[in-house]
Amino acid sequence: MNITSKGSGDPIVFLHGLVGNQDVFKVEVNQLNANYQTITYNYLGHGSDLGTNVRFTLEYLVEQLWEVFETERIDKAHICALSFGCYIAHAFEKKYPDKVMSICNIGGHYNNPSFLFDQFKLSLIEPMEDYSIWLTNYAERVKPNTKEMPNPYNSKSKDIFLKYGLLMHPSIIKQSLNIRLQYDLKSVLTRCQKPILWVSGEYDFLYRSCTYDLFKVIPHVQYVEVPDAGHLVHLNQSELFLKQYESFLLGLTNMA
Repeated sequence: MNITSKGSGDPIVFLHGLVGNQDVFKVEVNQLNANYQTITYNYLGHGSDLGTNVRFTLEYLVEQLWEVFETERIDKAHICALSFGCYIAHAFEKKYPDKVMSICNIGGHYNNPSFLFDQFKLSLIEPMEDYSIWLTNYAERVKPNTKEMPNPYNSKSKDIFLKYGLLMHPSIIKQSLNIRLQYDLKSVLTRCQKPILWVSGEYDFLYRSCTYDLFKVIPHVQYVEVPDAGHLVHLNQSELFLKQYESFLLGLTNMA
């Protein structure tokens, strides 16, 4: 699983995005491990078992996170989740609420009728006769740079996504689509009482297309829209993201 733990203090467990790996949070780890125990790991089908055909279900991903808590002997932790990772974070919090101190969602999304979920549905039903073609079509759908949805960060993001996505077993992304389309994350969010920081990029129009009722779903959410950033806010504007996240964590400490 490649669990990496650094620093000491209240634990923060980082959950990477689809096709990514634990290294995507190395800037955050390097800064935060002075005051926190920072923990990263790779999902099933990612990292050391990249290319392996695994059962990439939300149930297994939640239990994998539980294994991280057990291995590192974590009583409770903050969770910082990127994109698809928000499903794992909130499903984990629903099952093990006493284990979670707070959740930060970067580029988070949930099951609302939206342009984003239309793209997920199109990719799910598209036949996968050639994985490279299917993956390219998927990347074009979920990483647009159009007049209606301008995003100067999506070209590089798309290249990275294709590079690592092609190394994965062809079943992984389709299984992830089943999770996003079938799991009622919106309902779970309405019941979550833990502190939540929700961070979106200025140019992340596609993923924000389903979060139009965020404040009704989670009235206590702290929402931040970071300027000059796309879906990967923490990579596009690392200093601004860290400033917001550290302020959020410090506020929780002062309230304790």
